Amino acid sequence: MAAAGRYERIVASLSAGSRDKVLRRGAELGRHLVEQYDEDEASACRILVDFWSEMVLYLAPSENVKGHVEAMARGGEFITLVWALLLHAGVTARPDTPAGAIPLTPQIVVVYNVCIV
Repeated sequence: MAAAGRYERIVASLSAGSRDKVLRRGAELGRHLVEQYDEDEASACRILVDFWSEMVLYLAPSENVKGHVEAMARGGEFITLVWALLLHAGVTARPDTPAGAIPLTPQIVVVYNVCIV
């Protein structure tokens, strides 16, 4: 089955009475990426890679050392492991943005437009 058909089936099953808004919006994003980049899957993947890379690298820096140490004692969470790597590299705070807003990059705008608007 083609990728577009698989996404349509997922969107249809999630849209039919699903109460999980995050799953529905994720399926909508997948459908949008398939529609926009049907002939160029690499571009769709690049948008997702760029979005999640930027999001994780923005969220990971934290001054909550105690919380991260506790998380590591429990085996660690992905964001805590990224925090440890960034701390080792000297990144200890998020970039300065107005009112703590997430900086808008083209990838974040694409995801926002599909999922929020």
